[in-house]
Amino acid sequence: MAPSNGSGGDAANGPAVSFTLRFGSNGGPPQQFTLRPGAKKEQVIRIGRNPKGDIISDLSGVSFHHAELKLMGGRLCIVDLSSNATGLKVPGGAIARVKRGEDTEVIDGSVVVLPLKVK
Repeated sequence: MAPSNGSGGDAANGPAVSFTLRFGSNGGPPQQFTLRPGAKKEQVIRIGRNPKGDIISDLSGVSFHHAELKLMGGRLCIVDLSSNATGLKVPGGAIARVKRGEDTEVIDGSVVVLPLKVK
């Protein structure tokens, strides 16, 4: 997945999707991302403590394999793989827990929060 230049993608691959990633309350400043579809049918971004992941965090409560973002065409989904949950806040809404193991759509302008809780 390549960062978008703000053009919104192209008709062949679908629109770009922007979201913010927030690591807990003490995980540093929120990180902004804009993703646009590439040549692959499905693209996956892995988030967690795994040093081979795409987005890496050593924050307490973040699992080794915490979550995956999947970009399919112009649709972005998140899958929670963690034991400490992942939250999703859509524009104008409250933070809701993402169901573990299920694709949940991330709409443009959403905020992804991980971990949602710390044991």
